[in-house]
Amino acid sequence: GDEVGDVCDPIMDVCNAITILGTEIIDLDLPNNTENALLSKLDKAASKFQEGKTESAIDMLAGFIDKINAKTPEDIDPEGATLFIATAQAIIDAIDSEDSECSTPNIEQRFSSSNPLTHISIFPNPTQDYVYIRMPEGNNENFKVWIYNMQGKIIYQSLTNRNALDINVSTGTFLNGIYLVKVEQQGIASSDRLVILK
Repeated sequence: GDEVGDVCDPIMDVCNAITILGTEIIDLDLPNNTENALLSKLDKAASKFQEGKTESAIDMLAGFIDKINAKTPEDIDPEGATLFIATAQAIIDAIDSEDSECSTPNIEQRFSSSNPLTHISIFPNPTQDYVYIRMPEGNNENFKVWIYNMQGKIIYQSLTNRNALDINVSTGTFLNGIYLVKVEQQGIASSDRLVILK
């Protein structure tokens, strides 16, 4: 197909956006039953979306929003809740308007922590104008880096040769918010979050 416009097309990667949302939920250290209920809704939403069952996917995301509302402010800070609901709603809107796809289907794998790339450090974090992404010592393979915004859109990508241990990314144009940094090497991916605060 015609690949020229792929990077710029306003298509949301739903599975990726759902993963970002999932990592945010995990980072909150919620009570287990609340966390599991929320992750389960996200996981099912991604699976249904992959199967082409968009209505079911939207139902699951709506259920996620209901659950967030039910647990705010008891377990979830109202400010965080607003962000999660806005993100889930943006994903619903993208599915609804069909401006969406799913490029990284395997959600279990992406929530796993046994990963050779887990020793990536991102600093400073939060940051304003630049961020360094440092690869593990002894790294001798090419790796790719992407930075996604909370809507799951790619706002930075780079293929880096194996001798570089630090990547310096200028974030001066990024808006305040939470971003996902994804690094992939030999088909194994690791994700971490980056906070821009100016």
